[in-house]
Amino acid sequence: MPFQFSHTEIAVEADELVPRFWKSLKSLQVELYRYKDKPFGVKRLQIGGNGRKLLINFDTLKPEIQEAIGDPRKVNHPLEIFFQFDADAVRYYGEFKRSGKNLKGDEQERYIINASVMQATIKLEQKRMEERIRMKGSLRGITETLIFDVESFQNTLRAKYQTEHTLPTSKRFKAAL
Repeated sequence: MPFQFSHTEIAVEADELVPRFWKSLKSLQVELYRYKDKPFGVKRLQIGGNGRKLLINFDTLKPEIQEAIGDPRKVNHPLEIFFQFDADAVRYYGEFKRSGKNLKGDEQERYIINASVMQATIKLEQKRMEERIRMKGSLRGITETLIFDVESFQNTLRAKYQTEHTLPTSKRFKAAL
């Protein structure tokens, strides 16, 4: 998965490229060397070795390769940027006991997903409030947009993580925010 290397550069590890797009690591290294001093072609961001991984500049890859790997700057849903499985929720619900018994696996998973989506929603709300304040806009209507985002995030969860959240999308959800 490509990741942010610096403020302006996206990096891809060689492990993601070698089996699919280059036959061997050696052939990738040869191509990197060939275009090293030219203004075009595949470029290296970091040399591998001594515990470091070889990193390739995502923007210098061919468009077909970029499309196959997926550009992390292109976001399909606003909650995707903020969503990650909450480690604190995993720990909490792993130790949580109801009537002296631990929660079942599917129940734990449901609670963890809901907590993670809720954390992402809170971060998105803060970001939107900051943006609207910075642009000197009204804060009115943020809750409605968040409810819509939580509803539509269900499709993204199904596609990427093969799971769903069970957060309410009614007045109860507004109260939770």
